[in-house]
Amino acid sequence: RLFVSHENQNSDLSWTSIPWCAVLTVSSRVFGGCVSLCCAWRFPQVPELRRQMMEEGIGIFSTLLNNQKFLITFIHTLEQQKDFTVKDRCYLASWLTAALQGNLEYYTAVLKELLVDLIRSSTNKHPKLMLRRTESVVEKMLTNWMSICMYGFLRDRVGEPFFLLLTAIRQQISKGPVDAVTGRAKYTLSEDWLLRENIEATAL
Repeated sequence: RLFVSHENQNSDLSWTSIPWCAVLTVSSRVFGGCVSLCCAWRFPQVPELRRQMMEEGIGIFSTLLNNQKFLITFIHTLEQQKDFTVKDRCYLASWLTAALQGNLEYYTAVLKELLVDLIRSSTNKHPKLMLRRTESVVEKMLTNWMSICMYGFLRDRVGEPFFLLLTAIRQQISKGPVDAVTGRAKYTLSEDWLLRENIEATAL
């Protein structure tokens, strides 16, 4: 029933511009709530002397993060800590991605080394579960890496068709009764959200 009026549907679609999100906005959403890129580069309100010390310390740490051997050892050391939870691993992966996404070639090299280590360590344990649970730092880093790499493709190639499809579905659903409380609709694509009762709709 959704595509009964397909011939007239294209003429009904109207939009001024697709609401693209900037790379930083997409990254902050993909990385999770632990990373807010708007605040990631902002220092708290501290005295000037302490602020200079913080900037110097962060600069030194940033230099160390760009040392591949140090970074891999740093990640492995943290993962060996018993109190380093899965949530902490996701946080670390997201922060590292936010810090290193400007140098994607280096980030990819680190990711490859970590994946090799993960494959070796998973061979004798549960190889079928590898990359399924996102329980390690490298698994979350891989997810973030794929999101960054696919941004251009999604924006330039498939973003517009998906947006038009979503707009068409929404417009078609709105042509029939929609329960304002439950969200169920007569012209929905999902059987779970189908409005089965015959209701006399009232336009709002």
